Amino acid sequence: MLSMSISARHEPMDPVLKESPSHEVNLAVRWVSIMSKLAPPSDRQQGSHALLPTLLCRNLVVDLLHSQPGHLFFTLKVTSGIANRYETLHGGAIGSLVEILGCAAIISITGSSTGSVSDINISYISGTPVKEELDLEAHVLKVGNKIAVASVDIRHKVSGKVAAQGRVTMYLNVDSKL
Repeated sequence: MLSMSISARHEPMDPVLKESPSHEVNLAVRWVSIMSKLAPPSDRQQGSHALLPTLLCRNLVVDLLHSQPGHLFFTLKVTSGIANRYETLHGGAIGSLVEILGCAAIISITGSSTGSVSDINISYISGTPVKEELDLEAHVLKVGNKIAVASVDIRHKVSGKVAAQGRVTMYLNVDSKL
């Protein structure tokens, strides 16, 4: 079961926010919560709770004090469930974070989750060992009529050094006027 926390400063969230500085940020955080529950388990994972989005969001904390539409802040504690065999944060987990949080930032501006991701790129800069905390910042670079772009920076909480950077391009499905 998802047990994401919100930091304003740390209220439990499952899945509805009690308070939010803005409707848009609330919408984005709800979307992250929903995304963490959507991925069905693979045949290998049947009967277990080892779903990547759920594992990611279990320790994901959104900082409502600093978040605003188009600019969201999160922290994540790396656990063994999202680590690779070297006991560092798995590259696939970083990819999922970039996609989920980048889209959440876009949704906090557009107010709609009907888009689809058309491009993702990620630069893996340094490893993050289990039990270390990360600061994640997702911000919208541009929103056009049909395309939106967001950037996600992942930094080591203690040193401030960059662990990874990613960019998400989202095609915005425009509502039909028929």
